[in-house]
Amino acid sequence: MGCYYILDKFHALNYLWKSFVNVRGKHQKKALDWTKYLDVTTTFSNGNYNGLITILENNFNKVTKKTYNYFKNNEQGIINQNASWNIGCSAESDVYHFLKSLTNGAKIYHHQTLNNMLIAKANYLNSRSYLNSG
Repeated sequence: MGCYYILDKFHALNYLWKSFVNVRGKHQKKALDWTKYLDVTTTFSNGNYNGLITILENNFNKVTKKTYNYFKNNEQGIINQNASWNIGCSAESDVYHFLKSLTNGAKIYHHQTLNNMLIAKANYLNSRSYLNSG
């Protein structure tokens, strides 16, 4: 489709936070490692894929296999973190808030009913923008 892939920064930093600073429950870390967390998040934000993987490999006792694979398998998404055109993404929260406003927070709709509600809302919004543009 000719688009660029960017790894979601919120979830990526969440994985790193859990690995280096604070994991709750049965996986609680006793030693909080703020310096390594700041180093690894800076490396990620700068789009330094090789540096990030090196840090994760050197701290494999703190990083779960799931976390390591998350970053290892997303090279292009990490490299594009530092791209000048990368302005971030808020699609997940926008969709969540839109659905919440549409359904008044209810989570029991059949998928076809929800789909029909989305189509009706899109038609409503499109007709308003069409009427306002003329």
